[in-house]
Amino acid sequence: MENINYLFTRLGIEIQINEENVMNDNWLGIGASVTSQSVHNFDNSAIFNNVSQFYWLYGNSFTISNNAESIATIDNKTVVALYNGTENGKGNFLAFGDLNWIYDKYDSSAYIDDHSNLLKNIIDFLLPSNEVSINIELEKESTSNGEIDISFYLKNQTSEAPITNYTSLTLTIKNETNQELIILNTTFTSDGIYFNESFNIPFPSNIPYLLIVNLTIGSIEYNKTSKILYYDSNEMPQINDLSVDDTAITRANGQSNYLIAELDDNSYNDFEGQLSIYSYSFYNTKKSVNKTLTFSHSVSNNYTEIFDPELTDPAGYAILYLVPMNSNYTASNSPRVLFQIINNPPEIIKESSTFDYGSFDSTESDDGSYVFSTTQGDTFNFAVDVEDTVAYEDDNSNMRVFVNLFIYVTAGEGTIIGIIPNTFEVAELNYLSSSDKYEGTFTIPITMQYSTIAGIKSVSTATEFDTSTNTGYLGVLIITAYDSEGGYDEFAIILIISEQPIDFSFLIIIVLVVIGIIGFAGMLIYFAKKQKRSKITQYQPMYQDYYYEPSIEKPEEAYLTPDPLSHLEQFYCPFCGQFISQPKKFCPKCGESLTFNEQNE
Repeated sequence: MENINYLFTRLGIEIQINEENVMNDNWLGIGASVTSQSVHNFDNSAIFNNVSQFYWLYGNSFTISNNAESIATIDNKTVVALYNGTENGKGNFLAFGDLNWIYDKYDSSAYIDDHSNLLKNIIDFLLPSNEVSINIELEKESTSNGEIDISFYLKNQTSEAPITNYTSLTLTIKNETNQELIILNTTFTSDGIYFNESFNIPFPSNIPYLLIVNLTIGSIEYNKTSKILYYDSNEMPQINDLSVDDTAITRANGQSNYLIAELDDNSYNDFEGQLSIYSYSFYNTKKSVNKTLTFSHSVSNNYTEIFDPELTDPAGYAILYLVPMNSNYTASNSPRVLFQIINNPPEIIKESSTFDYGSFDSTESDDGSYVFSTTQGDTFNFAVDVEDTVAYEDDNSNMRVFVNLFIYVTAGEGTIIGIIPNTFEVAELNYLSSSDKYEGTFTIPITMQYSTIAGIKSVSTATEFDTSTNTGYLGVLIITAYDSEGGYDEFAIILIISEQPIDFSFLIIIVLVVIGIIGFAGMLIYFAKKQKRSKITQYQPMYQDYYYEPSIEKPEEAYLTPDPLSHLEQFYCPFCGQFISQPKKFCPKCGESLTFNEQNE
C-alpha cells in the first residue's frame, strides 16, 4: 500500500489509499460473515451517468486533496476517487476501492444494467474518443541492443479510416542530451502505416529515450509519446537469484532470517531491499508494514542481510524485492521471495475455565467427551481462561471469546455432521479484570432457523440420541477464543437437549383467568335473564286455558281473577313485572287489565 501511495505521489496524483476495510462484517463466533452492499452516493455525472448503484463487497477507502475528486462514498468515506489530467496535458486516473463489481458480480441480475453503463462511462473517461488516433508499436520497452524496430498507425476514429492527408508528420527520438529525427518508410501510407525496422539508438543511457510522433492536420496538432530504455548491459546490475534461509519464522527473541541475493558481479556498492509484511488473516487487527533493508557484499557474488522481526510487526507474509543500482542504473528485473512470520495462537486453559457443570477439563476423559443433559431455555454461565501461548504476543485482555450452539447428526461409525443454521446462535463473553477471565452467559434457544427447500424454517433444538447405536442428534456448544491476529483455539461441550417442560403454574393462571371470565359471563347472563323475567310472569299455568279479552266496565264479581297461585305465594303483572300480593282487576303500576275471561255461570 505504501508503495502504491508513493507511486501516486510521484505521478502528482493527490490520492492516497487508507489502510482500512470498508465492509458490512458480522462476527459469528466460529468466524465472520461479510455482506455485500450497494454504492449509490455519487458525485460525478460523467462516470455515473445512467448508473443508480454498483456492487460493493469489501475494499479500502481513499484520502483525496487538491487536484483529486471524491466521486462515490459509503458512510462519508471516499470509495471511488478520480484525477482528471486532461486540462494539464496529462492522462486521467480512476481508483475504485473494491473491484468485485467487475470481477465477480458484473453480470449479476440486480446490477447488470448499472454495471454495463458504468463500464462504458469508465472507458469513455480513460480512453477519450478523439477524432485522431496515433498508436505506437515497440517490440521492447528496454533493451541492451541499440537497433530497434518501430512503427505507428494513424487512424480517423470517426470514419474508421486510415489518415493519409495531413500537413506534416515527424517521428523524433530524444533524451536529455540528444535529439534525432527518425526516417520513416512510407510504403504503406495508404493504410496509415509508417515504420522503421532498423533504427539505431545513438548511445546507451540510464535515462529512457522519448519517441514522439507529431502530426499536423491543417492548423491542429496531434502528438503521441512512448519510452524506451537503451541500457549498457555491463553497467546494469543483474539479479541471478534471491533466497531466504527460513520459509517461516516467529517474532521470538533471536529468531532471524538470513536473506541472500546473488548478483552478476561482486563489485557493486551496498544497495537497498524492500520488505513488505502483509497480514494473511481477515481477523488480524495489525496493519501491514514496509521496511527498508541494506544488502552488503559477503562472499563471491552474494549480497546479504539479516532480518530481525520486531514484536510490533504483524504476522503474515513477508515479501522481499531488491533495488540494486550501479552508475545510475537500476536492475531492470527484480524477482520476489516470500517467507512467513508465524502467529502463535491463544489457548483455552481447560483446568481453570468453568461452566455450570464444572471445569472444561472435567467434560473430557481419555475415551472422549462426556454428554450433558440440558433443557430448552436453560442458561449456562461461563468463565473462560484464555492465554496466549507465548509471552511476547497478546495480553490476556486482548482476546475475543464466543459461544455458539450447533446441532450435529451422528450416523454411526463415528460419522458426525454439523448442520449449518441460517442464523447463528452466538454470545460474546466479556473480559473481567477481577477474574482475568472472559465471562458471560448463553441461553439454549427453543428453535433455530435453517434453510430448507421450502424456505427458512424454525426447527426445535430438542435432540434425540440412541446410545445403543450412537446415532441421532446432539447439541454442541463451541467456545472459540481469538487473539488480535486471528489465531484461535476451540473447545466443545456436548449436550442432549430436552424439550422445555410445561409450566403448570402458568397453566393454572390461564385456567383461573378462564374460570373468572366464565363466571363473569354467567353473572351477566343471570342478571340479563332476571331483567327479562321482571317483564313476564315467572310462572305460567300450563294446564288452564286463558284468552285475553280487554272487557270494559263489568262488575268486579263478573270477572275471573287469576288463581293466587298459593303454592307459589306470589303473582307478577305479565306486562310490567310488578309484584301483586292480592288479586286485582288492574295492575297498580302499569294499569293493564288483569282479567283474562268472564266466569261462566
